[in-house]
Amino acid sequence: MHSLKVTKQHTRISYIMLFMLSAGNLYAAETSTEEPVNLSNLIIEGEKGAGQYDKTLLNDQLLDVPGGTNLVDLSEVTTSQSTLSDVLGNEPGIIMQEFFGGNDQPRLNIRGSGIQDNPVNRGVQLLSNGLPLNQADGSFIIGLLAPQQMRYVSVYRGANALQYGGATLGGAINMIPRTGLNSNNFVQAEGGSNSLLNGNFGVGGANESWDYYISGGQAQSDGFRNHSESERIDLAFNVGYQINDNIENRTYFNYTDNYFQIPFVVQKGIALDHPEAVLGDGYASAYAPPSALPAPAVNHPSFGWNARGGWDGVFNAYKRNPRRESEQFRLANTTRMSFDHTDHELGVFAETVDDVFTDPLSHAVVEADNFGIQYAFNTTGDLITSQDDLLISLTANQGSMPTEYWVNNPEDGTRLFQFADLDMDANNVALNMQYTAKVHQRVQLVTGLQWLHYERDIKGTASTPPSQGFDKVVADVNQDLSFDTFNPKLGLIYEADESVRFFTNLSRSMEAPTFNHLVTRTVGALIVPGETSPPSPPFTDAEIASGAVLKDLKAQTAWTLELGTQGEWQDTSWQMTYYHSKVEDELITLVTGFAVNAETLNYTDGTTHQGVELGFNTNLGNNLLLGGDSLNTNIVYNYSHFTFDGGIYSGNQIAGIPEHLGYVELAYQPNDKILIAPNMRWQPSDTYVDHSNTQVQDAFMLLGIKASYKATDAFRLYADLDNINDETYQTSYVIRGISDVNQPTFLPGQGFSFSVGATYSW
Repeated sequence: MHSLKVTKQHTRISYIMLFMLSAGNLYAAETSTEEPVNLSNLIIEGEKGAGQYDKTLLNDQLLDVPGGTNLVDLSEVTTSQSTLSDVLGNEPGIIMQEFFGGNDQPRLNIRGSGIQDNPVNRGVQLLSNGLPLNQADGSFIIGLLAPQQMRYVSVYRGANALQYGGATLGGAINMIPRTGLNSNNFVQAEGGSNSLLNGNFGVGGANESWDYYISGGQAQSDGFRNHSESERIDLAFNVGYQINDNIENRTYFNYTDNYFQIPFVVQKGIALDHPEAVLGDGYASAYAPPSALPAPAVNHPSFGWNARGGWDGVFNAYKRNPRRESEQFRLANTTRMSFDHTDHELGVFAETVDDVFTDPLSHAVVEADNFGIQYAFNTTGDLITSQDDLLISLTANQGSMPTEYWVNNPEDGTRLFQFADLDMDANNVALNMQYTAKVHQRVQLVTGLQWLHYERDIKGTASTPPSQGFDKVVADVNQDLSFDTFNPKLGLIYEADESVRFFTNLSRSMEAPTFNHLVTRTVGALIVPGETSPPSPPFTDAEIASGAVLKDLKAQTAWTLELGTQGEWQDTSWQMTYYHSKVEDELITLVTGFAVNAETLNYTDGTTHQGVELGFNTNLGNNLLLGGDSLNTNIVYNYSHFTFDGGIYSGNQIAGIPEHLGYVELAYQPNDKILIAPNMRWQPSDTYVDHSNTQVQDAFMLLGIKASYKATDAFRLYADLDNINDETYQTSYVIRGISDVNQPTFLPGQGFSFSVGATYSW
């Protein structure tokens, strides 16, 4: 069915791409009679036009943050950039856990924020050119992000992105798109294991006042597991107009269509012995059913668990066909005005997202609309001290996310019975003020205050779940929640010299629950489609064995103390940050034995998130083997220690994040054309997958090699070899209150794999 869908979308995309390319060519022909512009000569480093983001400006902005940050220049990534994990997975403080290995839904974690929320991710504010990418309820679909469309990525770890309205424990990630002023033209082709095919292009132009850039790509893979095919199509276009030396306006259009099959989790024994297998391949029938099932549901001679073939029969991936199809259209516009001491920035955006997520038991069909506006005012001068900076910003957005919930037909994965139809609306306002003063020649004071107002409104109808009786009642539901808070911030930056700095800050964060938290769904696994004779028992009746209820949750808040240093000395650079967060009302999601139904609650007692984020780069030597060669090393280490302070899990580790995770890369360059970089990703200790700390993800070590060859200034070849030691490991898992070996919990990691590609730029 998806092939037909893709064929129609290919036709639509072809027309859009043809239109944009034609428009670009017509524009170029009409606005310039000179020779075509060589974009490589237009990349400006270290100068600031009206609102123009370049690497120097972005780095300066991050240096003014008294906390942990990252800056990635994708032009310096010489190997694969096909997934977000390729771009951010080896950065200090950022932990990416792959799910299925394609264009899917990797778990993005910063400081333990939103570690349990997948596939509906939350806990980090995603931005494009400073404008929010999250849905209005704070959630985001990570598979819609296309790294090839980005030129820079700025990361503000923790509550350090006040100017963008960031308020989460995890922080914010701001992606700066490619434009006609910061990127060359390019074409890229990539192929590899599991029938991976990935093609991308970018074409732009510029004259004195105008610039434009069009980029797009298509990626597809069969996946290393059964039932794990994926395909993504993306297209982006932006045009900028320099009104004068002080004012710039830019418009962005983005389209993304992402599809992937879900191979689902399996028991640990299957993950170890048959990592490519899914439920339905015949390896899971020997595992006992969930203990929560009543005896009649297990032993019924016609409809029971055993009669249906156990895990392989009830959760057959080929029949139930779990998958996700997401399509996004986004339009945004920014106007920036820069004067001697004052900057103004106004941004607006609108987007639609159609998202159909089909897990083994149910459909969630979302048609979301999101609109937002952002204004920022920044002025510098001698307001109080000799060198002050005042930032005031307002971010507001409103979104509707009407959602239908359906029980799946277990025979073919189609929609069988609608058990909830909900209109869900979210409104958000963030008013931010930050004052920075140089109180001493080497000391910078940063103070901030943020006011937040969030609304979450849900109306509609829902079936009563089994806990309220076997009555087949469809009830009206109505819930209006609002969340208000003030988040203060106080920080200091000490510059030991021009290249070494120390920093500290104390900040507060707040995260409101998403709609996925507020709606608790229950779906029976033993549903029987249609009428049966004799009548089927209640636990197989879709109208009785499924339903939804609304939760009344509090916002999650935290106080975070942060200390760190960043600097360069001779051929060495480093950054190190320690953070300690005391979290109240943490949003904890508990998944049931089926690994599908889930309930979110505010943990009754406090929790503590603390850790160390370390990045270290140094040159180990030059002229070692050949004249002109060099050897450099990159070391990343993340220590994450998250614990329950009290309650039923008192003293236990919060499941989901490895306590120790390291990455080491040795980059050898025999000359300026060749790079050979063996690397190692190491998770040295087992990681708990449940809050009761009973079952673990095994420790692992993965070896890899990255290589690239710059044949000419324009043409580059590259290759990535991953897991060359063919380690059997689990890449991620379902987080429960307590897990049992009989429950499907783990996602197997991919064995040895490779990708090779070529890039031509001009």
